[in-house]
Amino acid sequence: MEGKKTKVFISYCTDDLAKVQIIEEEVKVNFPMVELIIIAYNREPLKPLSEKVLFGLKECDIIIPILTEKSMNNQWVNQEIGVSVALNKTIRPLVQNDILNKLKGFIHDKVDMPYLFINSSTKGEGHRDFIKHTKILIQDIVNERENQIEVISVQPAFKPSLESKLELIEKSRDFKSKREKILKQHDTFESAEQNVELLFKHVQFNLDRLKDRKIIKGWEYNFNYPKYFIFKSELHSISFYWKLAEHEKLKGAILEVCYYQDYLVTSNKLTENIPHERGMKVTYQYQYDVDENLNLGWKSVHN
Repeated sequence: MEGKKTKVFISYCTDDLAKVQIIEEEVKVNFPMVELIIIAYNREPLKPLSEKVLFGLKECDIIIPILTEKSMNNQWVNQEIGVSVALNKTIRPLVQNDILNKLKGFIHDKVDMPYLFINSSTKGEGHRDFIKHTKILIQDIVNERENQIEVISVQPAFKPSLESKLELIEKSRDFKSKREKILKQHDTFESAEQNVELLFKHVQFNLDRLKDRKIIKGWEYNFNYPKYFIFKSELHSISFYWKLAEHEKLKGAILEVCYYQDYLVTSNKLTENIPHERGMKVTYQYQYDVDENLNLGWKSVHN
């Protein structure tokens, strides 16, 4: 792995271009082991992510979203964060400190935010603080990558002490309590909803190209309740279905992905009961959940 550069994707809105240039200059001068991926293009509303952006997100090791008052509701920034979560990328946001409580979705005030820069009325002060936290963030990224060495796992020759066991039990209880609290919040439910819609739009974007090549026959979707997306070909069909057990609550909610053989014929009753008798091959189910680091994401459900 020696000599390989760490690829960092910068997610930003055009109003924050000056901050992107600060990161570029800092990396150029002090961090030659880091390669930035910065996509500059016309970001028109209601347009899907370009192939160049999707390729950059797939290629990068880490994504740095620059979240400010101008960018926190930006369509492009939110889509790029959503796709990064779906790709299981490491996300290290640079966040304007006075918008922290306003953030919703994948990045929110319930997770660790070590890179908060001030939004000072004094231009020089805010500028210096952004540079300071940029340096800290990039250095942390470099340190993390350098510490990723192969370790041979060996079984200890002794059993953990009682104190160690009690500590693990206490950590487990603390995590369960925090997890339950996060999953009950309405912001978390909205994050799941947004992620499902981003998934549907991402699938539709890729299907547009396949339809031009006459590989895909067509698709249908509903972004209201119940949310579903189905696409069809002569050989197989696939459906995505967002099932809620309770109105606007995550408890019992399932994202179901079904693969069918042959062409799937649908009807108005599809969302009530997908016709399993039509040669279905396999079903996958996912729940929106919290991992050990209190990050939100999709967890496979074994049924």
